[in-house]
Amino acid sequence: MAAKRALLVGLVLCFMNLMFAQSLAFAEVTMRILGVPDRLSFPLPKGTNIVLTATIKGGEVRGVWLSRNRDAQARFKLVPVGGGAYQVNLADRVLSAMIRAEGTGQFQIFVETSDGHIVASVPMHYAVTEPARMPPRIYVYVDGKKTEILSPSFAQIWEDMAMLTHVSDSSLWVLPAALPPGRFGTQTVAESYFLSPEHVDKIEVRFEEDAVGPVAEACVGEKTWSLRASNAANVLNLGMTAEIRSAWKEHGNLELMCSQAGMEEMRVVLKAPSKRLNLAGDSVKMTIIQRHLKEVPGSEGYVRIYIDDITAAQVLLSITTADGQTLVDQTSVRRGDEVTFTVGEGHYKLTVEKLVNFIAGDDYGAFTVSQVTPPEVDERAEREKIERLMDIIEESDVIFIRNDREYTPAGAAEHIRKKYEYAHEEIRTAEGFIDRVAGRSWISGRDYLVRLPDGREIKAKRWLRDQLAKLPQSEEQKQ
Repeated sequence: MAAKRALLVGLVLCFMNLMFAQSLAFAEVTMRILGVPDRLSFPLPKGTNIVLTATIKGGEVRGVWLSRNRDAQARFKLVPVGGGAYQVNLADRVLSAMIRAEGTGQFQIFVETSDGHIVASVPMHYAVTEPARMPPRIYVYVDGKKTEILSPSFAQIWEDMAMLTHVSDSSLWVLPAALPPGRFGTQTVAESYFLSPEHVDKIEVRFEEDAVGPVAEACVGEKTWSLRASNAANVLNLGMTAEIRSAWKEHGNLELMCSQAGMEEMRVVLKAPSKRLNLAGDSVKMTIIQRHLKEVPGSEGYVRIYIDDITAAQVLLSITTADGQTLVDQTSVRRGDEVTFTVGEGHYKLTVEKLVNFIAGDDYGAFTVSQVTPPEVDERAEREKIERLMDIIEESDVIFIRNDREYTPAGAAEHIRKKYEYAHEEIRTAEGFIDRVAGRSWISGRDYLVRLPDGREIKAKRWLRDQLAKLPQSEEQKQ
């Protein structure tokens, strides 16, 4: 019994010694901050640099950063300068914008050691004399509905920092590809957005209410149109005209240039969907890794192919566009299979050249996309089929779901007839009508759904294709 007690006491003493040793190791890590002014306010005077230096002693350092508090995900990395010293310049525009977004407050310098311990400096207080200037917000009116295409907000940076990725060997944090890239502050450049010019009614740029000299221009090639203020000086608008739409469709890109106080704030490129793919030699070869989405070369990022897991020498494949259209619904393909699709005025064929499985490593598929001669179309017969499909919609006993809202057959038919009336010159076939008019929303790009009498919900495209297949044989023979 005494032996067991002695063993227990020994284990407790060993554990206490271990904890004490770890405590000592942790206590050895010290941090000294130099360069903190007595009073700190943002923004810093023009041309002023305030460099904070954190000197770390004891222990192996894994990282040093500046943030509001220990749990904040918004972290600004300090750069090592040798001798255990790390520095940050508070004049950095990114850091300044992030700090100013929160208003008057405090921040700290944090050190993480190799064993996971975090050491914090004393809080450093600051005041904000001028909040960070927000980039303008951009809206487009598509078929009468107002949609925001870009809404950067400094105030959300702190909250959404989990979405940020770190740039190696840099003190900067940047937004991932899912959000418009660019720097916070001047010369923010947004990625391209695909919009069909014929469906855009108006473009609106909204600056902050106290913006000085807000200016916005739409540029297509050498032509420029100024956005004009209406009821409020900070809200500028450009109504689409036949001239602008024609130039936009012909050139392909419309650039929005936004500025205030004489400084460029933002450049946004609105791209018109391609009329056709620019295939080198009428065909291109592609290799796609399973579970990956890849842009078709020659589509300028507009057409994208996705393949799922390659299993038993087959794979599920789909073809979509950057503005949300589905050109080819998810379908199973094998080597040698061909899938046809259209882009604007062009007709194309995707051929499955091979599907490769590895015991270890990424499986992939090899494909060829080539241009094909469009089939002869009896446009009169196709128009008759389109009219019949619209009648079938109106006379059906299903519920249509558009952008999460339910519509009766009569309500759905009325909406689809208006869309077809607007776009009928571009629609040559019943399949095109299903894909581009009756099967998806022009505003959100989302597929319409149909709720059947038994409660099941399926894509409207599938339901419409089933109805198309049921049309009388005599009409089918008119093709």
